[in-house]
Amino acid sequence: MVSILVPDEQDIISGENPSNTNADVTWEGPEYAKLQPIVFGFAMFQTLYAACELDLFTKLSKQPGMTADELSHQLGLPAHSTRLLLLMCSSIELVVKNGDQYYNSYVSEKLLIPGKPKCAIPFVRSAQFLQYKGFYHLLEALQRETNIGVNEYEGGGLYGNPFPGMSANPEMELVLYEVMEAIWEHSHPGLDEIEELKQVKHLLDVAGGNAVVASLVHDKYPHLRISIFDRPSACKLAQKTIAKNGKQGIINTIPGNMFEDPFPSGPDGIIISHILEELTAADAEKLLRKAYDALPSGGKLLAFDFTCRNDERGPLYGARISLYFLCNATGAGMAYPAS
Repeated sequence: MVSILVPDEQDIISGENPSNTNADVTWEGPEYAKLQPIVFGFAMFQTLYAACELDLFTKLSKQPGMTADELSHQLGLPAHSTRLLLLMCSSIELVVKNGDQYYNSYVSEKLLIPGKPKCAIPFVRSAQFLQYKGFYHLLEALQRETNIGVNEYEGGGLYGNPFPGMSANPEMELVLYEVMEAIWEHSHPGLDEIEELKQVKHLLDVAGGNAVVASLVHDKYPHLRISIFDRPSACKLAQKTIAKNGKQGIINTIPGNMFEDPFPSGPDGIIISHILEELTAADAEKLLRKAYDALPSGGKLLAFDFTCRNDERGPLYGARISLYFLCNATGAGMAYPAS
């Protein structure tokens, strides 16, 4: 596991001390202990991804205490490959080895079994398919302040068309909505007891995607009628979610381009979630102006975005997604400080 520590005065050491020969530094010491998970993070992550794809943790959950030979058969891997996978999984505490038997670690049993509440696998798949290849170009993205990483993905990934989220890559689009659903599974309590949503009668969800947010909002505010305004491919996915949740006639879809088309008139409330954070100031202002123009007098506008701490020293999620916006997404925006 990686521990992110806030430095104190002892951690801030001047590089001007000529007597500092690093004679006290060892491979096993605390300095390398902090760096090793970062330097070798590529191997750690790819091991996690491979184990999830092979369904290792489900298999160990159903049959704990299997040996390497038994797991080799269950996973469909050669014996030596299985041995290497289990060595790495044991090293990073995804599995626990006791004698010649293997068990899920506490974290793996809690978070890496498909179908369990708050399962982490959508975050793993998002990192693999939406981020990993593009982040290879982070240095150039920082130097040029542009989203050079999108070139790694067919059709420019999720951002190869004229406006954010207009995907030329349906497979990536599905992974995006999978991880957004996982994010809202954690963050939906933030939608509770919002006074403005109690006052609104008809809510327009701009770039509402596959209707997961709209469904959550309606569960909490059942008086609402909700319209999702998004690209046609997203509206098709939204219609499946609406039908699955039995919300036909309550939530509807309106295909459109949020930058090029006017916002539909009629709703007295507009919600924009996880869009403004990844735009230039000019593009964000354009959306806000369109929302203002579409709303009646007294209408409500609600925006939800990721944030970083006010002192910009974390958290890791906000810092990471800010680099994602730059390198792999729009090339703009960040998880801004909350205030």
